Amino acid sequence: MAAAPVISVITATYNWSSALRCAIESVLLQTFAGFEMIVVGDGCTDDSGEVVASFGDPRLRWVNLPENSGSQSIPNNHGASLARGEFVAYLGHDDVWYPTHLETVLRCARTTGADVVHSVAIVYGPPGSGVRSTTGIFASGEFGSRDFFGAPSAMLIRHQLLTQVGPWRDPTTLAEAIDVDLERRAFSAGARFAATNELTVFKFNAAWRRDCYRLRPDTEQRAMIGRIRAGGDFRQSELVDVIRSYIAGKAVTIDIGGPGGPGDPGAFHRRNALYKGVATREPRRLEAAERFTLDGQIVNFDFYDIERDEAFGSFRWTGPATESHVEFPVTHPSGMSLRMHIFCHVQNDPAHDIWIACDGVRAEDAVEATGDGHWLLTATIPPRNPHQPLRFAIHVARTARPVDLGVNEDRRWLGVAISWIELSPLGAPAAP
Repeated sequence: MAAAPVISVITATYNWSSALRCAIESVLLQTFAGFEMIVVGDGCTDDSGEVVASFGDPRLRWVNLPENSGSQSIPNNHGASLARGEFVAYLGHDDVWYPTHLETVLRCARTTGADVVHSVAIVYGPPGSGVRSTTGIFASGEFGSRDFFGAPSAMLIRHQLLTQVGPWRDPTTLAEAIDVDLERRAFSAGARFAATNELTVFKFNAAWRRDCYRLRPDTEQRAMIGRIRAGGDFRQSELVDVIRSYIAGKAVTIDIGGPGGPGDPGAFHRRNALYKGVATREPRRLEAAERFTLDGQIVNFDFYDIERDEAFGSFRWTGPATESHVEFPVTHPSGMSLRMHIFCHVQNDPAHDIWIACDGVRAEDAVEATGDGHWLLTATIPPRNPHQPLRFAIHVARTARPVDLGVNEDRRWLGVAISWIELSPLGAPAAP
């Protein structure tokens, strides 16, 4: 029997084989070779197993669970039950490691005696947003009760500690993220924490990307693997981009939040599942023209908070991304017509700079001035899957800060302000 590996890499995955391929490539490019990689499918029905086998590397192991659990908790726990390493490292199936990651975290664990080690990770906002965040750097230099790693892909943990503190918990029973819960339990158990202070993880956060599990994009991951394979250390330029994000006001601080409490168990998990496209809501048939506001949208980096206008009521600005997604729980077999009231904008030419797309395909749309300084976008939504709620993306050519345009002191990166969206079955009269 082969000697036990020092590190067991566990990757939970679900029907996203193109991104998984990039994650595996980043593991096989590691400078430290004493690892095994256990890829656990959460009831996968795609070609993920074939992707794992295609590498032909004996250090890779594929296991597919019989049913989808909808969370990485069960796959992570199953992987840990199979792991033979002294340490366990996690890698998200849509994240990428720099080649020195395992070497760096293991060296830190050996030299400090830490039970949990975290490297520096860049967390990337959705394409076009310019949003960046970092994790794995402690404000005081040492891990404390208010610190949070924020990226399981950057964590190395002693296998024995996992047994001591218990498994990853069911997210439907928690009012907080499952990695927050695990770290809090480890800290309470007296585990020693350390940070490498070296950037070795690139995290493309699925919770920051609308419908990623439905669309399964892999452009960012493939681009990162291409940069790694091209050679040369590009990490300084990535850190400069993080600094630029902070200067531009687009940086996000990832915080552990308040002490864990009863809250609303499972709410965090349900919200993320809907946003990522893992879960969906059964739509109702749209029988007549109906006007919607944006109050109830799960927005993340698609929109800013609700604002109020005396004449038009609530509205939201899109931004900082140039692509903003909305979802309405309606459908119609013959398609729908759409009208969108644009309250304000920072576009150079709104007639050409604003458009919408369904499933990545631009709809037949037009934008015209209403005569009162506002604009109206009209579009035709073709017939879609009757069991899927209506989803579409609002695109703008740019986002800009009003303070830079000399309009006011608003420093947010804005696209268009939308007060309402009206939907009606094709051929039905518009709402009054």
